[in-house]
Amino acid sequence: MILYHASSQQDLKYIDPNKNIMKHNNEKHRKVYASPDKAYASAFSFMWSEAEGFRYERSTDRDSWVLKVPPKYASRLNHPCSIYIVDNAGFVDENMSTPEYSSKVSVKVLKEEKYKSALECMRINGVKVSILKRKPFMDNTLTNEFKDAIINRK
Repeated sequence: MILYHASSQQDLKYIDPNKNIMKHNNEKHRKVYASPDKAYASAFSFMWSEAEGFRYERSTDRDSWVLKVPPKYASRLNHPCSIYIVDNAGFVDENMSTPEYSSKVSVKVLKEEKYKSALECMRINGVKVSILKRKPFMDNTLTNEFKDAIINRK
């Protein structure tokens, strides 16, 4: 089985669970996560968490993954990243509804694919990226432009 691990760090030869700094990997005992689903793995090519408003789920057609990104974090999609094919020795199935495997030991990198941005990585590998829309009443820029337009009409 081929396992993929995505990271904002490039040129890695080993992935150490004690140095795995992703926000969604905040367990007491750190692990290296990988997936046989390249699309699923690619969405973790930059730091994000559900607490920040990100949502990751199967699309309605069940063929692809969708990552919903809050507008204020969209710039994170611009950072370079890599997808690593890793040695699957030491990985165990997480037995979750998602295709995840984990390892508590350092993992050897077998191959690296570099991408200019996390957005490019995800799109090439089959993840649909959706920037969530702001609600106009919550967007101060729109509110201020509306106020300026009213003031200038007088």
